[in-house]
Amino acid sequence: MLGQYRIFKKTDQDIIFKENIMNVFIIAAPYQVLSAVEAVHHFDFKNSILIILNIGLFSKDSFDKIIDKKYWYSVKYIDFFYFITSHDFSKVKPKNYFERLIELYLVFDQFKKRRCIERLCRSIGYAENLFLGNYLIDYDLHMRHIANRVKFGNLFLLDVGTDTLRINKQRICENVMDLSLRSLEIKNGETIDLDNTKDSKKIGYQFLNYLSIQTLKKKIHSQFIEWNNRGVKKLTYFTCYSLKVNGEDRIINNNFEFSKSLIRKANCSQDIFFLGQPLIEQGYLAPAKFFEYVKNIKKYFAGLNLFYVPHPREAEEHIQIIQNNIGIRIKKFIAPIEHEIVASDNYPKCIGSFFSSALENFAKIFSNNIEILAFYLLPQHLLKDIEGVAKIYDNFKTDKNIKILLLK
Repeated sequence: MLGQYRIFKKTDQDIIFKENIMNVFIIAAPYQVLSAVEAVHHFDFKNSILIILNIGLFSKDSFDKIIDKKYWYSVKYIDFFYFITSHDFSKVKPKNYFERLIELYLVFDQFKKRRCIERLCRSIGYAENLFLGNYLIDYDLHMRHIANRVKFGNLFLLDVGTDTLRINKQRICENVMDLSLRSLEIKNGETIDLDNTKDSKKIGYQFLNYLSIQTLKKKIHSQFIEWNNRGVKKLTYFTCYSLKVNGEDRIINNNFEFSKSLIRKANCSQDIFFLGQPLIEQGYLAPAKFFEYVKNIKKYFAGLNLFYVPHPREAEEHIQIIQNNIGIRIKKFIAPIEHEIVASDNYPKCIGSFFSSALENFAKIFSNNIEILAFYLLPQHLLKDIEGVAKIYDNFKTDKNIKILLLK
């Protein structure tokens, strides 16, 4: 009987995988292809399916350039565009007839997306190992819905950039709350099992009846429109981050062993890459303050072969200011920067950024073979998420291969 299974070393938390069973990866960003391939090599998977939700933020070329089909039994793209992202009527009600029309469109669009994901889950049926590209409780809830619809043996989370730290924090809170709920007893002394669908519905119906808000509209939304975002009992992180977990969550370290094997034949150049981030576009920094930081970075690398590598979501007008006004040369790539450097014959001698998750990846891939610099953003200059950014820098401090710099 044991011959049908492959048992991994204890550092992999003794997770057991069946041979010749489908492994499903569902992602939405090109940089996650690299982590997915690392997982394929780490676990020695032979038949894996890669499903890409095309949300419209990345071109198909950026995926195609880095997908080597020899690692995949099948690669499938699913259109999952969000055409309107500027309105959230769950928080602010429509103010006029036009906004009411937008709300109706968004409800219908959500209905279509729910049907799309339901069809996907039915087509998968069962996956021995299901890998998801997100598990936030406040964003991309369709990923949580998938975890609640697909039957699986093991559920994994691939790194979602620095959002992995947010997910980890949310999961810790979620597991604490879940533990409290699992010990909940109703008046007749019957223990409620939240893993049992009937008991879950019972708790939901009792709660709704108690509040007297069980309306037809809410039933329809729950049945056909809203995502099922209930957390799973157990999640395994396949991650390059040093995380702390609770409950039944587990960690398997992604040390980028496959990527390391590729760079052994490459040569170190004299180039310096500074990796951009959409800090203006996402509201982290005011434009003037952002460009002030970039100017100081240019001064720090004065006389050296510096290139600014823009993020795909940085505005072209801001990139032009960096190139024409500040005077830093621009180097653009189609594929994620990690893949571009790993697949190249040459790699830069130094990689810098503010708090890009790529720094963590490069620290694992190159160790101390190149200099990796995180330029510190002062909290008083940040316009939002000060605590979240501080958490990222704190995580950098735990990596001996990342040096944090404060420019004056």
